[in-house]
Amino acid sequence: MLVSFTSVSGIGLLGFAAVVAAYDTRFREIPNGMNVFGAGLGFGLGLSECLATGGLAGTPLFISNVALGMLVAACVSLPLWRVGALGGGDVKFLVASGTFVGPLFALKLLSYSLLTFTVLAMLRFLREGRLVEALRRSFGSGTKPALASASATDATRLVPFGPAVLLGACLAILIR
Repeated sequence: MLVSFTSVSGIGLLGFAAVVAAYDTRFREIPNGMNVFGAGLGFGLGLSECLATGGLAGTPLFISNVALGMLVAACVSLPLWRVGALGGGDVKFLVASGTFVGPLFALKLLSYSLLTFTVLAMLRFLREGRLVEALRRSFGSGTKPALASASATDATRLVPFGPAVLLGACLAILIR
């Protein structure tokens, strides 16, 4: 699946991510309905693009691509949710985003989103004068792994993940 700023899937992903980012920034949550709508939008836009370019012959490949995109996003984000680094809405948002892009681009999107989130969280901690404390809690003690989880939980409360996914999507599209 070719994802770019001019492809239907790329425009749909950026639009969906922008709406979710704005909502997540304002309310610090991503509703299930928004994620279901996004997954349906990604599937519908991708299917229409598939039918317009290849007809019905490419439909099974498209459906497997969507399923694998969702699976990759779930496999990467669920462990992060399990340790408290992501919220449940964030995981569902990433899975819904996987419907737009397929498995390979989903990995790229996830990588850039997590990197962007890390930078945003560090900037937030720096602005509040808590960066050294957060880094110490994350890396300073090898004996208590719960401290790293506590620091990740602080970051997810302070920094919404939606904008990081939007910026990650832009980076993933720009950097080929």
